[in-house]
Order: sequence, then structure tokens, then C-alpha cells
Amino acid sequence: MSNLLKQETKDNIKNTFRESSLILVYECIGTAMLTTLIANYYAIKTLRHEAGWWSLGYQTINNDNAGLLLGMFVTIMFSARISGSHFNPCITLGYMIGNVKLGKFDRVLGFLYILAQFAGAFLGCIFAKIFSGDLITIELAIGTNDIMQTIILEILGSFFLVFMYLTSTEEKTKFTKDAAVQTIILAGSYLGAMLIAGVKLDKLDASPVNPAIAIAFVFFNPTAAAFGSLLIFGTMSLVGSVLALIFFRYVYQKTQETMEDMEEEESHNQDALLED
Repeated sequence: MSNLLKQETKDNIKNTFRESSLILVYECIGTAMLTTLIANYYAIKTLRHEAGWWSLGYQTINNDNAGLLLGMFVTIMFSARISGSHFNPCITLGYMIGNVKLGKFDRVLGFLYILAQFAGAFLGCIFAKIFSGDLITIELAIGTNDIMQTIILEILGSFFLVFMYLTSTEEKTKFTKDAAVQTIILAGSYLGAMLIAGVKLDKLDASPVNPAIAIAFVFFNPTAAAFGSLLIFGTMSLVGSVLALIFFRYVYQKTQETMEDMEEEESHNQDALLED
């Protein structure tokens, strides 16, 4: 019996992989593009801190963030209609657990998405190394006094990001039906989550809020401080993902349904008064 189940599982994985191979390629390439964008953003931040260019002020900060936001917009748009542009295990985990698309996104596909995202993150780091060389070390690390604050901020950032993605998956919870505007919302949400979670990150000022990218950065930029912070940046965002799903399912959607029922009841009452 157990051998039969194992064989069925293997067949399911093979069939899912074969049917979704193009989707997985898009997810991998998109994650690589996002990783390269974030790596270049970090490289600029690191150079400015080391060269003392930080005195240029907030206009420079805004230009950096605007450039990253535009790059994220293009990257998300790149595969939005193909793979959904997750590029992040946190987002995929929310879909896997919640099965948001009512059976259209199964758990086997979710695991394959995550593998594609890790492959894309490592590929993106290779691209970043080619572009910047070994002159810049991106140290994804925090001080020992900032551990608890960073854990909370990482969870909050992931919560915000995953919640915004979840709201975009169902017609009733979408903020807009315009694909371009929706993509801007998601790109802005991603940047906002990074800035929220990266308050305590020295030099970088933004967390990837992405376990795949965080692990890839530490692998290609190994320092003692980075390895010490890997548990936070590699796992805490997953906690935020689960919390976002719970909030979306049992608070946000329930509240919205209650409000719709109240509006419908009020409409019936008004119709009844008009008839009288």
C-alpha cells in the first residue's frame, strides 16, 4: 500500500512538472530578475555608505527606491499572467496552505514553485556577481541588540506583502480590475514590506523579505554576521505569511462578507419602504 502511494506521489510530481514546466521557467527567470534588482540596490546602498555619499540626503534615497519600484513593476508584469509572479516562497506558502484559487493551485505545484524560486535566486546572485564583481560584499546582517526588533519587523513586512498578494487573487477582494494598476500596487507593497522589515539593517536599509533571496545572498556573501542572521531572514517571513493567510481568511474576508450582507439587507429594507 505504501509503495503504491509513493508511486502515485512520484507520478503526480512528474505530471505536474511536465504540465507546468513553462510556468516554472517564468517563475525562475522572474525570481532571478528580482534578485538581481535587489542585489544592485544593495550594492548602491553599500557603496554610498562606504564612500560617505549618504550626506547627499533624502532625494538620493527616493531615487534609489523609485528605481527599485520601477524595476519591480516590470518584473512582476513580466510573468503576471503566466505564473502569478510570486518570486517568493512566502507568497507561494500562503497559496499552498490556503488554496486560495479553490483547487487551481495545488501543493505539489507549490513545492515546484519554491524550488524554481531558489534556483532563480541563486541564478540572480550569479548575474549580480558578474555585473559588480567581488568588489562589493552585501552583508545581510544585524546587530545582537536588534534581534527581537528585526524578528518582529520581518514578520510584519511579510504579513503586509502576502496579505496584499492574497487580496489580488479573488474578484471580491481585488482593489482594482486594471492589471497595470494592480501590478503597481503589488510592486509598491513589495518595496514597502522591504523597507518595513529592513529598518535595523545597517547600510542596506531594506530586507529582501524573501527566504530564497536571503539564503542566496548569504551563500554568495558569507560572513559570520550574515550566517548569524540567516535564521531570521530565512524563516521569520514564513511566519508572517501564515499570519497573513489567517487574517485574510478569517478576519478580512469575513468582515467583507458581513458588510455585503448588511448592505444587501439595507437595500431590501429600502425597496420594501418604497413599495409601502
